[in-house]
Amino acid sequence: MSKRNQNKKSLQLSTQEISQILKVLRIQYNLFLILMMGFIAVHAWGGFIKYEAPDHALTTQLQSVAVLVTLGGIPAALRYFGIRMKKIREIRSVSHRIAAYKKNALIRLGVLEVLALLNLTGYFVSQNYSFLLIAGMVLVASVFCIPTVKRITYDLSEEEEEAENDEA
Repeated sequence: MSKRNQNKKSLQLSTQEISQILKVLRIQYNLFLILMMGFIAVHAWGGFIKYEAPDHALTTQLQSVAVLVTLGGIPAALRYFGIRMKKIREIRSVSHRIAAYKKNALIRLGVLEVLALLNLTGYFVSQNYSFLLIAGMVLVASVFCIPTVKRITYDLSEEEEEAENDEA
């Protein structure tokens, strides 16, 4: 058996490890959704903060900034994770690889959370539905963060790396 095949075998994740990762990532994703729903519920039913409606010019400026930040932030968060996955696949220790994967998945969700909360705050401040649409874009992007066994197995496997080496 070649040394490469031995390394591949030693880096294979067991079903127990995958289920542990899946459990943590699902908790992270569910907390993301709960925080969003809680934020909406608190503000929709009176909230703790009473906002004064800003003038139209300020609302337009805030809306422009929100659109630009969100349109830059969504692809940046998703792309960041893709770039980090290349580096995570190079990690030789399974425990370090799993820890790095969990950390980077949390960063990706955190960026999306901040973007969504900023846009929801913009909506509750200005009552402008454009902010809701922008927050909806963030929620649609979060669908790409839903953890599954297939995605975790693919992300943490070395098959992509081997396919790239075979093509060269």
